[in-house]
Amino acid sequence: MAFQVFVQKHKSFTYSQEHARSHGGTIVLEENKKEYRYEYDSGETFLGIHIDGGLVQDENESKCDFLLLNTTEMDTTQTNFHAIFVELKGTHFSTACRQLLATIAEFNTELKPAKLHARVVVSKMQNLTVSALNKILKEFSDKKCTFDHKSRLMIEYTGADGHPTRK
Repeated sequence: MAFQVFVQKHKSFTYSQEHARSHGGTIVLEENKKEYRYEYDSGETFLGIHIDGGLVQDENESKCDFLLLNTTEMDTTQTNFHAIFVELKGTHFSTACRQLLATIAEFNTELKPAKLHARVVVSKMQNLTVSALNKILKEFSDKKCTFDHKSRLMIEYTGADGHPTRK
């Protein structure tokens, strides 16, 4: 499977960090007073990859900040994998969404069959029309990707269905 190959290829690089603690823990992705936190239970394992400036070094490519992969039971026949793309941004919400969509487009094939999720944490939400927000939501939906956003801090954990769920 492509997902397992992607994880094996990137897990030992300096832009990657494995997360697994016997009693669970919290993964914190932060930048300029914005935070995405993922609280995980014992037995869950994750690989966090710094994308922009890490995996992707090209300054001309606009990509999201982080990719968080749930690698629990990766060595089994389990196929309920999840990939969470995270962008931490000031007030440019639409730019953050474009960066997420570009990153998803680049890595989508390599992450199959993972379920895709996109998260934006902004300092302050810019005013968007309903039609502009609906257009953004449709773009994520077309990529079969869940989408959520929050100001300053987002805290999630693994829900009963394996999907990231907000507290």
